[in-house]
Amino acid sequence: MVVAVPVSMTGLSPAIVPTSQPVAPRAVASAHVSTAPIAPSVTTLQRHYVRTLPVSQRPQVVAEQTTITGGLALRTKAERHRKIAVSSSKGSHVWTASSLAEHDLPSAALRAYKRAAASIDTTDPGCHLPWTLLAGIGRVESDHGRYGGSVLGNDGVPRPAIVGVALNGKGPVAAISDTDHGSFDGDKVWDRAVGPMQFIPSTWLGGAGRDGDGDGVKSPNDIDDAALAAAAYLCGAGGDLSDTPAENAAVFRYNPSDYYVALVTAFARGYRTGVFVIPSPDVAPGSGDGVDRAQARQDRLAKARAVTARAAKVTAAKAVRVAAKTARLKAEQHARAAKKAAALAAAKAKRAAKAKAAQAAAHPSPSASPTRKPSPAPSKTPSRAPSPAPAPAPSATPTAQAPQLVLRPLTGTLTGSGTTWSVDGRELDLGQDRAGTPAARDYDGTNGVQTLGEELAGLVDTQVTVQVKDGTTVVYLIQGLDYRGADGSFTTP
Repeated sequence: MVVAVPVSMTGLSPAIVPTSQPVAPRAVASAHVSTAPIAPSVTTLQRHYVRTLPVSQRPQVVAEQTTITGGLALRTKAERHRKIAVSSSKGSHVWTASSLAEHDLPSAALRAYKRAAASIDTTDPGCHLPWTLLAGIGRVESDHGRYGGSVLGNDGVPRPAIVGVALNGKGPVAAISDTDHGSFDGDKVWDRAVGPMQFIPSTWLGGAGRDGDGDGVKSPNDIDDAALAAAAYLCGAGGDLSDTPAENAAVFRYNPSDYYVALVTAFARGYRTGVFVIPSPDVAPGSGDGVDRAQARQDRLAKARAVTARAAKVTAAKAVRVAAKTARLKAEQHARAAKKAAALAAAKAKRAAKAKAAQAAAHPSPSASPTRKPSPAPSKTPSRAPSPAPAPAPSATPTAQAPQLVLRPLTGTLTGSGTTWSVDGRELDLGQDRAGTPAARDYDGTNGVQTLGEELAGLVDTQVTVQVKDGTTVVYLIQGLDYRGADGSFTTP
């Protein structure tokens, strides 16, 4: 006989109630060999954690002692991790040997079992179904909604859903084609056992389904509904389940396996008495861990293929979204570029018109200077010799014509800053201390009229054309816009 030492409050996990507090690990059966039961221990951490829970959410305290009988020993790590499987037409459930000594009961599951037993006692009082028998079935079928790492929520729904293998007739399982269109088990080809009590969809839809929590929905994935359905199924064959043969027959009807019956009733007695005497299956020498490895390998491959298919579907959908977004961004970019090009063309045309007007203003026609007529000659000759005649007054000298202003273009890259500006290395004559004065025109075509220095800074490193006086670098026009007048004075805003 091997006596396992569990912890009374084992498995205090978020399946009981979501929490950010530290979680105590589940207990592992001891390898000590003894003929006397060993008292359980509860750590200070576990006591503190349980006290933080509302009374209604505290786990059921069970497992005063656990004894595993038969040919299964827990002396070594390999023995404690030996896998145990219960197979039937619905599929297989696999545990490690040490997990048989873990008996914590989530409050949501306890509530569902007790409510279902009370309900069936009202509708079928002769059945005498104890809630502990439902707890035994829930423990073996799904570890109360926590099989395979699922978490039983306070709403009675395990997440992720607990779904068995495809009932495709391979190996020990029955061949049952899809009856629920995949609504319960996600499989539209074959049925699969689902939920905390592992109902087959065809059985559930065939009349076994119940609404245990009164929410108007019958779901095998809800432990409240599944527990009431299991209660009705156990009592459906008639008989008084307080009688051991009738109880065994009802459990065998639920899952036709002798070891399943022995395991369920052992857990049921343990939940009733607090003392768990768990039967172990016969383990022949050299038989390994009793798991059908070929089937397990097929299940793993099927799961991997499903994961790969889901990932490929997600990747394809993402690629479609990215392509659509890229096309939209390109269209928006082209629209912005076209709008900008149109604006630049309009600005260029406007500057050309202004330059033409300024060029015309810079070349006025010279006005003719009139000459004065000379005084007429005297009409009479004097009779006597005249006194020396005064020198005749010279005629007025005509006004000298102003030299004509000749401009020539200077084109190149504008560089410089402050008071020094050059086009392709030729320094421009813009007048003294003009950088900080307000510009007369918007020479760079942006941000309106600023100071001359800011306007020129907006044209730095770009191709510009300035009109300078022939033979000099004195600037009269910048980008076709007037800077100086024909008389050399600076244009004002």
